[in-house]
Amino acid sequence: MTIIICLVGQHYRRAFDGIRYWSKIHGITKLYLLHSDTEAEDNPFAYMSMTNAEELREKLEILDPIMMAFNPMEQRSVFRVIYGIMSQARDAGEEVLIDITSTTNTAMGIALTIALMFRNARVYSVPSAAPGW
Repeated sequence: MTIIICLVGQHYRRAFDGIRYWSKIHGITKLYLLHSDTEAEDNPFAYMSMTNAEELREKLEILDPIMMAFNPMEQRSVFRVIYGIMSQARDAGEEVLIDITSTTNTAMGIALTIALMFRNARVYSVPSAAPGW
């Protein structure tokens, strides 16, 4: 019984590949797609996050993903959402994988900190196929 928390950002393909990889190894019981809740009009990152989360939800419909909005730039928002999921998973005895492939440095740091607080959590990142310049 494994839960995946995917912090969806600008890399759609890498997030999708990570979820596919872990679903082959573990039985995925829940998939959380966390996307940016900030205004998309002025923020291209927020627009890409919401668009990619919607596309992932449609493509991974069989896993019945749970969409959750958060502000990846605000520490309290990130902590509140991830910690809430983690505490429910701990109570249910489920393992949690947190995908930090495509999120902000703030959200990465908080995800790593929360993972250290729980024994049932691991953090992963999907590398790009080719190194960037």
